[in-house]
Amino acid sequence: MKKIFFTLVIAVLIAPVMFSFDWGGSISNYSYITNEEDSWEQINMASLWVSHKFNNYASLEGQSYIGYAKDEYDFIADLDYLYFEQIIPKIFGDSSALSYKLGRFYQAEFSGKVFAHRADGFLINLGIKPGNLYISTGYTGLLLKPNSRLKTTNADIADDNDDDIYFAPKKLISVIGFEFMDILPGQNLEITGTSVFDLRNDNLIKDGDTLAEAAVDGNTGGKFNTFYIGTAADGSISSNIFYDLYGYLQLGKILTVDGSKYKNKAVTAFLTGADLKYFNRNLLYSQITASFLYASGDDDAVSIYEGNTSGKSTNFIPVSETSKGFIFAPKLSNIMTAGLEYSIKPFGNKKSMLSNIQVILGSNMFFRATKGAISEQQKINTSSDKKYLGTEIDLGINLRPSSDFGIVLKGGAFIPPSASDSAINTDSNDPEYGGSINLSFSF
Repeated sequence: MKKIFFTLVIAVLIAPVMFSFDWGGSISNYSYITNEEDSWEQINMASLWVSHKFNNYASLEGQSYIGYAKDEYDFIADLDYLYFEQIIPKIFGDSSALSYKLGRFYQAEFSGKVFAHRADGFLINLGIKPGNLYISTGYTGLLLKPNSRLKTTNADIADDNDDDIYFAPKKLISVIGFEFMDILPGQNLEITGTSVFDLRNDNLIKDGDTLAEAAVDGNTGGKFNTFYIGTAADGSISSNIFYDLYGYLQLGKILTVDGSKYKNKAVTAFLTGADLKYFNRNLLYSQITASFLYASGDDDAVSIYEGNTSGKSTNFIPVSETSKGFIFAPKLSNIMTAGLEYSIKPFGNKKSMLSNIQVILGSNMFFRATKGAISEQQKINTSSDKKYLGTEIDLGINLRPSSDFGIVLKGGAFIPPSASDSAINTDSNDPEYGGSINLSFSF
């Protein structure tokens, strides 16, 4: 399997020379540092993409890269994407079209809060009145571990910490949905179902195993098969005010410690959120965004990963890891955020490279949804019932001196509560500061 994988990487690299492919590439550097000890991170990457159009409706796209990341891995070569795509117009009349992708590519449900990740599989999209019907399925077990954000169980965590394991957790993820376009003038509605099947078959703790048996066998966690039902609405309230609403119900079963035994117990959890945006092109391309997100938690959970200790689990667990923060970045489990962001292009009306400069100022307040565990549990005062975790303020500047060269600068500060009875423990309640720079050059 490894030989096949690296053969595909090399094929993408040499295809432009051997065949009549369009091609290009990019070089990038990302550096990040905070006032915490040993926080410096750096990722350097060089990528090469190829593209071949068979006709107006079919194409082959691919990209490989080599990279170096300080403290994470030395050098790595990976296949970023490689897929065949075809569009079949007028399949059911003039206003319909069928498209499909086969290969490795980025898959996601509508908001990306539950699942947004590369996978190997297929996507079929049927465009018909009054909208789009789509279905995708992807397998993640052939992705390289350093480029994976797919941790939902203690077994996944153990694999992530094991240097002898090179590939991502083995999961089969399917998304099916329908997007209703202009269900009312300027209003859209989308409904999805996302299923996750855990295909792990080693180091498993099974339903009914005792704690002693699991310890002797060296098993680390259970399987987590889960299903999400999601719905979203978006549209315009006026010519310059727009909204997004979304929500998910999560169902499934998760491993739980029940006395001296492990039991698979039901999961019933939810995530909901909203964004309200105001855009004014005439006022320096100003955009103001107010956002809210709530991911349910579990009062008795000692960890977001298989941490339930009593009854059913109500802790929301997304498939791929995402966060709302830059400095303080808890996963979307047992968390509530309220944010406000303002962005402008101060030279947006100029006909020069300065017109591409964008300045973004944002703030997010973080709360625990319940007194149970969050992903940053090491910072939590477990004796406190308080919910407020702190406020983060960020400033970002996007520069693009030319179409091929980009610079993104970002700085931020997270200010936790300082009271001794707050949700943050006294060892972690000092303000944290950090910054990053991302340089990219395309050719």
